[in-house]
Amino acid sequence: MKEILILSATVSQNSNDISLENILSFLAIVVSVCSFIINLYFENKRSKREVATRIFQDIYFKYMQYTIPRSDSNISFNSTSSKLEGITEMTIMLHNLRKKSNSYKFTDKEFHKKVVNYIIELENFYSDSLNTVTDSERYQKFKIDSTKQIEGLYRILNKKLEKGK
Repeated sequence: MKEILILSATVSQNSNDISLENILSFLAIVVSVCSFIINLYFENKRSKREVATRIFQDIYFKYMQYTIPRSDSNISFNSTSSKLEGITEMTIMLHNLRKKSNSYKFTDKEFHKKVVNYIIELENFYSDSLNTVTDSERYQKFKIDSTKQIEGLYRILNKKLEKGK
């Protein structure tokens, strides 16, 4: 009789162990599937951010590193003719930058509107200054204002880059 009770207890314990093993296996599978889905989500998000960053770099990095500073440094005041020089090149460069920004017209309308409107303001600023800067005192003020305007453009572009949208 003792043997039957021991055998019965052993069978009962084995069925509980199997049940616990099944539960643990099921939980492991659920955790693995959830982990896979979460990794897939974040990997997809990271890939999209990398593509957006590459597109931004292709459009703006050359302008930010070379073209804008070079165009800005080429602006000078000719005291003989009392006129600014280099403004035409700057406005052409800004026009080209504005055209290149059109790719964001379809992917990030808010950024597109902001950057294009700001570039238009810059173009107007430089065009207007062509007729108003007629002496070295006004040229000094123009250079300060020009630097502030360019810094504004860089702020917009850097914010977009940091956002990585």
